[in-house]
Amino acid sequence: MIVGGLALTRQAFYSDAIYIVTRTQGRGDEIAKTIQLRGFDEIKCFLLTEVQNWDTDNWPDLLIVDSEGDDAGAIKVIQSLKQAVPVVYLADSFEEDTFLTCYDAGAKDFLVKPVNSSYLVSRILILLDGGRVQRQLEKRDAVLKDLSVIGVDSEVYTTEYFLRFLKEEVERLLASEHWAPLCLLVVQFRGMTPELMSQQAFRTKLYAHVAKMLEQCCRGGDIVGEYLMDKFAILLPNTSTNGGQAVSKRILEQLDGETLTFDDQSVQLSVKIGVAEFTGCRHYEEFLNKALDGVRLLDESNEKVHIVTTS
Repeated sequence: MIVGGLALTRQAFYSDAIYIVTRTQGRGDEIAKTIQLRGFDEIKCFLLTEVQNWDTDNWPDLLIVDSEGDDAGAIKVIQSLKQAVPVVYLADSFEEDTFLTCYDAGAKDFLVKPVNSSYLVSRILILLDGGRVQRQLEKRDAVLKDLSVIGVDSEVYTTEYFLRFLKEEVERLLASEHWAPLCLLVVQFRGMTPELMSQQAFRTKLYAHVAKMLEQCCRGGDIVGEYLMDKFAILLPNTSTNGGQAVSKRILEQLDGETLTFDDQSVQLSVKIGVAEFTGCRHYEEFLNKALDGVRLLDESNEKVHIVTTS
């Protein structure tokens, strides 16, 4: 495939390959000259009008897009990418609608010109490092799925390994002279018939969607895992009841009442959350059962969250 006079061959990721997309050739050359002193392995320039329907298996490690006033055309290029690639977007001015559209399309770095050359290079290096880490995490996750450490569908910890983490955290807390807050949430979704839940394709879609939302609602140190067939569990280290309530609120805002479509059938998620504080517990099973009791106590009520704070 020939784009802007440059040949694209079918090949895996280059090491530090950067593509530059601009409206004019002169601007592309200017950006390339700015960053090439760093010694990146591959820098290529393309014109905005020639990559509106970009179709190639040869993806770079990083994409720099300078709209040069044509935000609609630049955003269309980003939206046409068939593979996740870090994008640096260079804008003539800050417009909130353009920023949000770029972010949703995948441009995680939005810079308003003029941009200092050293700052641009620093942002590029940060994104390239992040890309390397992400690829390593993807390889790690593939191994963890093979070992049944994380769920194939949900990509969070399986029940077995979540319980291991829960046990380790409780044992650490019991051995401490000063107990730190420790909160556990059990999230159960309702409204699905047993027949629907038994279909692997639906469970794949459900688990992937719910797990992604739960991870977005949590902090980096929180532990999210599957729990049996119809629940997720979230361990919140160093978090009190107030923190558990805050996370529960975010989960309800994201998931409760949301509709999933499967085989032309609409399923509305109804979420119930049991929250338990570790105070009064003597082992991890008691801690888990306290959170499960919170879910069970919601069966006959219109509440969405039940907090159990006593033993």
